[in-house]
Amino acid sequence: MSKHQPSKNIPEQQKTTRSSYDRLNRWFEKNETRWLLMVLALGLIAGILSFDIKPSVDGDDTSYVLSAMRIVHTGQLPVGFRTPGYPIVLALFVWLFGTNLIILKATSLLSFLGILVSLFYVFRKRLQPIVLSSLMLLVAINPLMLKYSHQTFSEILFTLVLIWTVHFLLLAGEKESLRFALIAAVMTMASFYIRIAGATIAGVAVLFFAYRKEWKQLGIYVLFCAALYSPMKIYEWSSGSAAFGQASVLMLKNPYNTSEGMETLSGFFDRFINNIFNHANYQIPTALGLPMSPELGFANGQLFPSAPAFFGVLLSVIVIIGCVVPVMRKPKSMQSWIGFFVLTYIAFISVALQNIYATPRMLLPIIPFLILGLFEGFRVLGNRWARMKETGAVSLHAKRLVVIAALGLTAANLFGTKESIDENYPVLKANLSGNTFAGFTEDWTNYLRASLWIKSQLPIQSTGIVCRKPELFLLTAGNYNVYGTYKIDQTDPDTIIAHWKSLKMTHLLYDNFQWSSTLRRYVQPVAQKYPQLFEMIHQEGSAYPCYVFSLNYSVLPGAAGSRKDFR
Repeated sequence: MSKHQPSKNIPEQQKTTRSSYDRLNRWFEKNETRWLLMVLALGLIAGILSFDIKPSVDGDDTSYVLSAMRIVHTGQLPVGFRTPGYPIVLALFVWLFGTNLIILKATSLLSFLGILVSLFYVFRKRLQPIVLSSLMLLVAINPLMLKYSHQTFSEILFTLVLIWTVHFLLLAGEKESLRFALIAAVMTMASFYIRIAGATIAGVAVLFFAYRKEWKQLGIYVLFCAALYSPMKIYEWSSGSAAFGQASVLMLKNPYNTSEGMETLSGFFDRFINNIFNHANYQIPTALGLPMSPELGFANGQLFPSAPAFFGVLLSVIVIIGCVVPVMRKPKSMQSWIGFFVLTYIAFISVALQNIYATPRMLLPIIPFLILGLFEGFRVLGNRWARMKETGAVSLHAKRLVVIAALGLTAANLFGTKESIDENYPVLKANLSGNTFAGFTEDWTNYLRASLWIKSQLPIQSTGIVCRKPELFLLTAGNYNVYGTYKIDQTDPDTIIAHWKSLKMTHLLYDNFQWSSTLRRYVQPVAQKYPQLFEMIHQEGSAYPCYVFSLNYSVLPGAAGSRKDFR
């Protein structure tokens, strides 16, 4: 809801009600600095109470830390799979403070607080005070934002840069300024180098400038975006390899089984439909802070897979209405720009990401814009209820619906945040008291203890480890030569062994993960044909034990040497 002038000739009852609304609006305007400080304090307290000092078992966040360490220690830029921006930022803190996981995680908390401040300054003159205040509060207590506010994932920093990118793009149009178009190009490419999804805002910006026939701004913007992208193209030409390997992975039908081949056109269409349904059922309402059942996140290809999904779909439809209607009715407005960006972003990740990657985390960067879309959707519906068609006006019904939506979302977010804090706080206390394994399940505890045993018993220079979740192993044990089994790409035992030998693998860290059997299925053909190859040298734990096996190549038929040849 943008700022607007009150309309005249309205019923007396509506004047009274609207006066109450306006008085509240004026209160937020007069106390905007106090409200900002209050929201910052609330976000900081919630962030600290939600803080997890351990590495996430996802592994992706740890890979960013490992990339940052390689930048500092070897000067190797992390190109080839992910974009290099976030590891470069983390590398600065690794260089200053060493690999201190708490400090690295705290950078995300600072970025989270930066998001709250940025929302205030970017939308201060563009939104009604009551809407802006509600937006800041809802972001500060959003369970998904708080979940990643202490982890070394790139989404929080990406969100911060994204907000300022939107700001300078809007300024470039509002002021018809070439300078702001140039700054917007720099911010756009900064967002792109942090996450490849930043390309979506570039596409929206090009259409934005072209629609407004601002050709000079468009030319400057495209020119500088291309110039800032050129280092990656130079790298590709000089190295002969793709700068961003993510694109090739996303073209696969199954990233964990390359034998299924590349995705087809009909496959991309099915992927898009399944992801859209998944977003409507689960991802969007969860990103907004509603307590949706996680089971809905696995209902690929189904709209309304269960009765509870109806409410989530209804809310998602309201968000879509709030994004689509401004684009159709007032295409040069700020809300239109934001709505078009939200639709483009969701469409991009729905096509690009396989259904197994569909998680609310992918929507985290657009949570502030989803909230604005929801408010706008309720405003549109309220105006239709009052039979008003003006996109800038706000009827009494619209005000009521927006207030109800803000209060309802606040209650849901507070409930979800309290639950996560209640769950995390005892673990945090235990971790700070010295129990580093508190919060891990038994299978993970045994895996990490076995990793520490390897660190203390096996020389790093001559040891090669086959394992699942190599990122967690490397962060725990050190910079060993590691082969990570992310997928099963071979089933012939002799081919697998030849691959291990070529990589100079000397040991197998055999997990007992209850969430994955990838390593066990990968090793099984070898164990069935050559059981004598594996010599157990350590067992960690009794429930869900983790084993360390030495790979004794000398027992293989026709072996000319022993495993010592690979040390």
